[in-house]
Amino acid sequence: MEKERKKGREKALKKGKVLLKENKDFIIDANSADICIYELEKPHINKTEMNEEIQAIFKGEFDKESNKRWLFASKLPVGTKIYWSSLNRYAEVSNEVDRIYFCKHYYGR
Repeated sequence: MEKERKKGREKALKKGKVLLKENKDFIIDANSADICIYELEKPHINKTEMNEEIQAIFKGEFDKESNKRWLFASKLPVGTKIYWSSLNRYAEVSNEVDRIYFCKHYYGR
């Protein structure tokens, strides 16, 4: 299990570096090795579903605290709320003011 987790993290790390160079807006879940690339859209997720917050900025590496942190973002500020939907593997991201994003692509699993 740990071997698969490490392999997934390595894939996510490699893809994250590419996305940084492409100046994409994304979130990496280092726990599951999923990457979400975000685009601006209108909200449609019930915000009572699972929610979390961005914990660190991704700068090309997972930091030493990555065992405690699992949600890294390229541009969205730390503390930005993430609302996950169990349907269609979508996630809505909002700073509660004007930036609403939906996940367009998952990479990892």
